[in-house]
Amino acid sequence: MKVKQRKEYEGRSEALHVGVLATAGDEARVGEAVALLRTLGCADEDMVVHKVPGEMELVLGARYFAEYTDVDGLLVLSTTNPNHNTSALAATVVQGVNMISIDWNFPIILSSAYSSVAEAAAALMQMVGLQILMEPEIPNITPDTTDISFS
Repeated sequence: MKVKQRKEYEGRSEALHVGVLATAGDEARVGEAVALLRTLGCADEDMVVHKVPGEMELVLGARYFAEYTDVDGLLVLSTTNPNHNTSALAATVVQGVNMISIDWNFPIILSSAYSSVAEAAAALMQMVGLQILMEPEIPNITPDTTDISFS
């Protein structure tokens, strides 16, 4: 499993960094998502917004966010509803986004799985917070290079 580096949540001076991914021409929902994330405590400088040409490209766009950015979580604004749409495209987007989220240990919320963008944005903030709170503290262990025993 690939793991993104996380920052401490409690006592952390930096705000949560959140990504928003949408298809080209979806400015209205991007604006709605950004406004909602602001009300949930994200500043504009803590949000990264990118667009891809179409629904199928959302999967690769999500992978780029996981691999190349330092955001703590991603809101994917999709119109393919996994609860009502049985098309191959919907299945591909849902499966692809879920696999990236699991493979990268990276919270990704697919907006179409929720009844509104507001619910999806709240779910993203909840999952990012949950991950940060549950991540174990990894001790900084420095190997003893003076001990050359084989025991």
